[in-house]
Amino acid sequence: MTSGTASNELRECGLCGKKLRPLRANNDWDGRKYHVACFTELISDIANYSKVAYTKYNVVRDYKLIQEIEQNKEIKLNFD
Repeated sequence: MTSGTASNELRECGLCGKKLRPLRANNDWDGRKYHVACFTELISDIANYSKVAYTKYNVVRDYKLIQEIEQNKEIKLNFD
């Protein structure tokens, strides 16, 4: 690569899986996990998450939880 980084040393984008190009001019390169375009798309999907979660991000519905909510059972959520 022209930047001096071997292609086998490049990290992969956490969303699309393609190689990240090194952007050494930016201070955040060492912690970067996504392409700028992929991250922007992820942010725009947050507003429509209930619509795209099941198709685009392979989220699985928890039907047991839905049934408990419908039956008005007490639900405890733990955030660890």
